Amino acid sequence: MREAGASTGIVEAPHPRGCERSAVMSDRVFLLWHVHHVAEDESGAVRHFDADGDFRADEEEGDDVKLLGVYSSRENAMARIERAKELDGFRDEPECFYVSEYTLDEDQWTDGFTTI
Repeated sequence: MREAGASTGIVEAPHPRGCERSAVMSDRVFLLWHVHHVAEDESGAVRHFDADGDFRADEEEGDDVKLLGVYSSRENAMARIERAKELDGFRDEPECFYVSEYTLDEDQWTDGFTTI
């Protein structure tokens, strides 16, 4: 993942398979997430990013992950971020929004799973 810009503090997922950006793509959706971070590293600091700079969230360690919406364009997701930053809770962690891009009708989980 890469940071969208130092001024916004918004993190965006990489574009799958080198897809080009477009204002509106009918076969793509943009999921907007917010994470209220509480998970701490070894020093006791709240972790927002991994050592390599990737955005992180760990619900098992108490991070609160919320899906704010699914949008038809990155621009609509970004506009929602600006509206959300005015709301209680979200304004306290304005850098903790995450936009992920998906292709419609494409399997995301292609392997089975086991329970331990």
